[in-house]
Amino acid sequence: MSGPVLPGVKINLKVPEDVTRDTVSFARRILGPVAELGDLFSDKVRFLRFRSAAKTLNRAAEIAKEQGISPKAVPMKFLVPFIEDCSLEEEDSPFIEQWAALLASAAKGFDPLHVAIRDVLKNISSKEAALIEALGGAIEVKMLEENINSYEIVEHIDVNIQGIIGHRAQKFKVAMPDSYIDRLLRELTRTVPVIPIFYHIPMQPFITKRITTNYSSVDRGSVFLLERLEILKSEEARFQLSEDPDIADVVISYAKLTAFGVEVFRECVGLSGRKPPRKKRAARVAVPRK
Repeated sequence: MSGPVLPGVKINLKVPEDVTRDTVSFARRILGPVAELGDLFSDKVRFLRFRSAAKTLNRAAEIAKEQGISPKAVPMKFLVPFIEDCSLEEEDSPFIEQWAALLASAAKGFDPLHVAIRDVLKNISSKEAALIEALGGAIEVKMLEENINSYEIVEHIDVNIQGIIGHRAQKFKVAMPDSYIDRLLRELTRTVPVIPIFYHIPMQPFITKRITTNYSSVDRGSVFLLERLEILKSEEARFQLSEDPDIADVVISYAKLTAFGVEVFRECVGLSGRKPPRKKRAARVAVPRK
């Protein structure tokens, strides 16, 4: 069937049968006045030729309706590359939900943040998306629902990390059993959104034992990619066991969400029609022995 004729523009686009009337209406709203674009419009905005992009548009229209969003025009400088990027997804890709949530958010009120998040979505895979969702799911739901500033959320996370590790640090001793650090990591991953990477345990003067967690080998590339995109930040917690300079500190390395990472989670999950998952009891952290 033919696409809608926008005021002042004669456009004849082929619209797939699975594009709903609500979607066409949504598209007209977010495109806004495009009379001055003329034929360039049909050349550049090719979303109705791609089934994945059409599916994204359908879902964005549904989310807007579910959330009571009255769509506003979205800048073409954002919309054109958005449609081209989301059209590269496979039609059955779980990323369709994230792309649609982002478009619905932009239709609610465009912000430069949407450009940054678009660049994230086109550079990550479902593996990185799962890590973001898992970390975001450990944030207190109330903080997300009340729309607390992302920088405040990160500060809250830091306080929790320091409190948990600080409480345990009082019991750290030279040659402590591995199981003790295992319990600490389980407590961290159950309570705050962190990815444990490795830790050093002093065994005796001049000798430490380095233990690598499962994340450093299985998800190392994903962690590096999310760090490059400034969604994650790696940090270390150090605790001195003795004033003796020959006895090393306990070192716990972990990755946590940045303020931008919190926003990515909030925008791509929070508006997708799904509430952020509530905290669940974390599975035991697999720590290979060396």
